[in-house]
Amino acid sequence: NRGPGQQSGQARDCFTALYKMFISTDATLVEVNPLAETPDGGVFVCDAKINFDDNAEFRQHDIFDMRDPSQEDPREVEAREYDL
Repeated sequence: NRGPGQQSGQARDCFTALYKMFISTDATLVEVNPLAETPDGGVFVCDAKINFDDNAEFRQHDIFDMRDPSQEDPREVEAREYDL
């Protein structure tokens, strides 16, 4: 089993990676729920929600190429069509 020091180190590494991803991708939100501990003491993200700044589309082609309008609020999709 891993000790508390190892778990806090894993959590720190996870939060550091999330922060770097947040900055490098022009994210506006990174919501992690839940952050879990495995029976052997490992720490990992089970699920996350990430939003990106629409104004950064020109910098983040790889991310915006994955956009799936069927997963968005239809009103937001329509507004985007008119640049609102």
